[in-house]
Amino acid sequence: MFTKKTSTLFVIISALITLNSCVSSTRVVINSKPSNADVYEDGQYVGKTPVSLNISNLVWDSPDITISKDGYTSMPVTLKKEEKITNLVIGYVINIFAFLWCYGPKENQNFVLTPLDE
Repeated sequence: MFTKKTSTLFVIISALITLNSCVSSTRVVINSKPSNADVYEDGQYVGKTPVSLNISNLVWDSPDITISKDGYTSMPVTLKKEEKITNLVIGYVINIFAFLWCYGPKENQNFVLTPLDE
């Protein structure tokens, strides 16, 4: 039988494990056609496509992403988002604050650049 002290310790450890499983960001890969385009996040250069970024899952967070390449129209993009089921469950079961991270970007984002008119 568990003692009160052992039961309390078990509850605390379980809560910490559950809270740590709340995913606050998603590793997003941005691809473009054609590839090797410049990618900017909030005005800062982050690399050439395909590029991998950590993007927050906060429901109101939506970074400004721009893709550009010589000979193509510069493209401001909106990342496609999805529900983060793990965070929804954790928010429902144990921690209401996990709901703040329940809707984040999809892991793979694909964009097609438009050639400039000649």
